[in-house]
Amino acid sequence: MTLTGRQIRQARILLKLTPARLAERSRVVTVDTIRRAEACTGQPAIPEAHLQAIRGALERGGIEFGRQSVWLKGCVEQDHPTVLTAAQVRQACADLGWRSAMLSRRAKVSFKAAWSARQDDLFGTLSTSELRTIRTTLEKAGLWFEIDAEGHPRAVLARAEA
Repeated sequence: MTLTGRQIRQARILLKLTPARLAERSRVVTVDTIRRAEACTGQPAIPEAHLQAIRGALERGGIEFGRQSVWLKGCVEQDHPTVLTAAQVRQACADLGWRSAMLSRRAKVSFKAAWSARQDDLFGTLSTSELRTIRTTLEKAGLWFEIDAEGHPRAVLARAEA
């Protein structure tokens, strides 16, 4: 499985590591290599041995990788993390021009679940199944979810909705 620059950055931030600390943990990679790798949206143009060293350091820290996502072991299901925040749902709906009713229809969840997904104080009332369904619906609409450089989760519209 390939490793993208975005995944490296997200994993490093989840582990609260600086680029220097990740380079140290990887044992063969320099800080400049980490920064170059993170700057790529796709697979970084660095030696495969360096990618494997970075991946190993992150996995030893408790990171698991999906096709486009990263998460901490034991937090979510493999290949489809359900980690999502109310802020990400609000941002995703705003980017798509969706209100709670549209999210409810598209995700085939109750209006209450769709509305709760957008409220910080009610977000914890959603089941894992509802979160997974909402996340899948938003991803199918062209969004992906990441953690930005400051460690804040955000939603990114990858393409226009078809």
